[in-house]
Amino acid sequence: MNHIWEEFLEKVAPNITVSAKTVFSDLANPEKRTKKDILKCLSLTKDFMKAGFHVILSLNLKEACEISEAMGVTITDYRTADTY
Repeated sequence: MNHIWEEFLEKVAPNITVSAKTVFSDLANPEKRTKKDILKCLSLTKDFMKAGFHVILSLNLKEACEISEAMGVTITDYRTADTY
């Protein structure tokens, strides 16, 4: 997935001329990704913002906690927390 984003940013994004650019991103089960891969995804998300895109990142509670942990923030007991 990272390669696709990198290619898009390099080859497609510079040719988009509209001022209102939005990208919707779903990291597709971060549990199965390595920490390095997650951090690269987040870095690419910043690159989209630098390229003028409004970025919407889709995460449920579990995914948000997994992303937080990859960034070094420990969320205690989220695997057993009740969700509403």
